[in-house]
Amino acid sequence: MKAKKVASHTLPHRFLHEGTVSVYEGESDTALVFQYGEPPTGQAITLRIQSACAYAEVLLSTACDCRDQLEEAYRVFAKRRSGLLIYLDQEGRGAGLAAKAMAYQLEQDKATDTVEAYRRLGIPVDQRDYGLAVDGLEDLGIDRAVLLTNNTNKLDQLRGRGLDVI
Repeated sequence: MKAKKVASHTLPHRFLHEGTVSVYEGESDTALVFQYGEPPTGQAITLRIQSACAYAEVLLSTACDCRDQLEEAYRVFAKRRSGLLIYLDQEGRGAGLAAKAMAYQLEQDKATDTVEAYRRLGIPVDQRDYGLAVDGLEDLGIDRAVLLTNNTNKLDQLRGRGLDVI
């Protein structure tokens, strides 16, 4: 099932003055899309796809770099005068908040990292799916993007669904 846009509006922004927010619903998930400006004619849009991270974004944990990555994306958007953030409700690498909390506990108890903690708990290391993001991009008429990421799985999924990713 293709995602459906359920709302769209302008939003004042702390760093970027203002942008447009659109919310998309899929079968079982939701995506928030924030668009700032327009890329220069003929250039790919700068894109950051961010999965929800309550530990870094709400609790301001320094054990996770998710908030840092989000803030860096805003800095790049400001410099380029355009950008697109797709925020997905995929906490804990798609496994949920409880799985993430158990992994954090195991990391502290056993001095391990997140990937190893998920493996020890029998949780798939990365369950995230970027189909909803692709649906939003298609709805916005975007087929080419400069992707800000350190996740090769994200890159592979987007390319596999037809997005020209630089």
